[in-house]
Amino acid sequence: MSGAHPASPFFSTKRLTNHWARPARLPSYYWFLTFENQPELRQLARHCQSVLSFPFYDLTASDALHMTVERIAFEGEITNAQLAAVTSSAAEVCQSIAPIELTVGRLGGTPGAVGFSAYPPQPASDLRNALRAVTVTAFPAARLRPASFDPHVTIAYCNTDDIPAARAVEAVKSLQGHATSLRITEVSLVLLQRLPRAYAWQTITRLPLLGTDPSRPTTT
Repeated sequence: MSGAHPASPFFSTKRLTNHWARPARLPSYYWFLTFENQPELRQLARHCQSVLSFPFYDLTASDALHMTVERIAFEGEITNAQLAAVTSSAAEVCQSIAPIELTVGRLGGTPGAVGFSAYPPQPASDLRNALRAVTVTAFPAARLRPASFDPHVTIAYCNTDDIPAARAVEAVKSLQGHATSLRITEVSLVLLQRLPRAYAWQTITRLPLLGTDPSRPTTT
């Protein structure tokens, strides 16, 4: 599910690659940020997708926009009791994590996908690190992803190999400067599966971020 990276490296891309050519994996449990209640992000994605509507891109549906935070395990590798233990541990740590503020924009990509960067990256990285820690503590066999993390929201996946990138690069260049602000108040545990040229997931549970942000004034 690799998606966007900072825009400038994408500008030197010469050929696109088929995101879906990679081997399909079993359905997997993940920590996700989902955006059902973020109409501004959906509107921004639709605007950018209208410029990226080339036949070699599969556009992410509005209800499928997401940020991958961390993988937990493939289905069948974790029992219901183990998954419940992970969820309980994560719910406890989320009580001390405040909602996070992100700006989503800086459209960029890789040869296989185009999407928005989320910045500043630190709040999302801190959330991920906290979830990684409790996940592997509760379930040591967790299938965590590599430690490096580039918070992003993918809006288009390339579906064909060896496509000249010039049109996509020019389209992404024309869309610079578009961004929207998000307030993230929960993280979702999902069961993710890959469909033909799309991703879909079942939400297992949502965990609210209940910590207090010291930078926000309190009311009495």
